Amino acid sequence: MAIDRHVAYDAIAVASLTMRNLSKEFMSNYRDDSLAAATQWLGAYQLEGLGIHLSATIEGAHTTILGLPMIPVLNFLRNAGYLAS
Repeated sequence: MAIDRHVAYDAIAVASLTMRNLSKEFMSNYRDDSLAAATQWLGAYQLEGLGIHLSATIEGAHTTILGLPMIPVLNFLRNAGYLAS
């Protein structure tokens, strides 16, 4: 299927992540285990692996926190006929 390159997509997705209070011991271990990989992440943390321990709460879509709100994008693609419903 050819994609019409003139179709505009615009959406706002809001999510909130609250970091928990972290002990010096945890932060030291996190730094030691993650420092080399941190250069590959957006921002200075990740939500996968040890990074999930950084969070106290997440409100909203996990994918929005990661940088691409997948549910609104997939809904748009389905409604525009680019994905099967």
